Amino acid sequence: MSIRSSVVIPLALLGIGLVLLPAAAARSASVPGALPPTPAAAAPTGEATAGPLDGVAFLAGHWRARLGADPEGAGGMLVEEVWLPPAGGNMTAAFRMVPPDGGPTLFELCTIDAGANGPELRLRHFHPGLVPWEAEADGPVHLPAATIERDGDTRRVTFAPAPGTEAAVTSIAYARTGNRLVATVAMHGGDRFVIPFERVRGE
Repeated sequence: MSIRSSVVIPLALLGIGLVLLPAAAARSASVPGALPPTPAAAAPTGEATAGPLDGVAFLAGHWRARLGADPEGAGGMLVEEVWLPPAGGNMTAAFRMVPPDGGPTLFELCTIDAGANGPELRLRHFHPGLVPWEAEADGPVHLPAATIERDGDTRRVTFAPAPGTEAAVTSIAYARTGNRLVATVAMHGGDRFVIPFERVRGE
């Protein structure tokens, strides 16, 4: 998967309003402190007792990427997402984007709850200072799980708006193989944004 060069698109979850970096940003740079790739996905803490969230428990962990970093992994946009393991029918996450020349530009708080028909993702965006986005004043972005799959060593989940619901985001997908997690956001109109995360060492 790749990002089209020099594209500017509105994004939800992984950064609405983010200026996309050149295609090289889609390649996973070596992230300081990240674990090396492994052939199989290790079971995250809490997955054995995840219950209704068993299919998405693989998200648990501290994930980091640098978009647009040089070959040595320096520079670039720091992107981090941390998911807590399932507890009480809930998973909770924090997300941030930090440019190389300044403080964080975007924050997100996310939850996955066990709904009547499966896991449901909700998220809200915040400016620095934890100022909420006015566009989400009526409520968080709500995306039920559309598919949950396992193909060999790779686990996937795709969240999408309920049928008949209009939304800027057409899907948010995660795919994990070993210590790598690829997050993909598809937007209304066909634009797509990809973040190749690596799991942080010690997690």
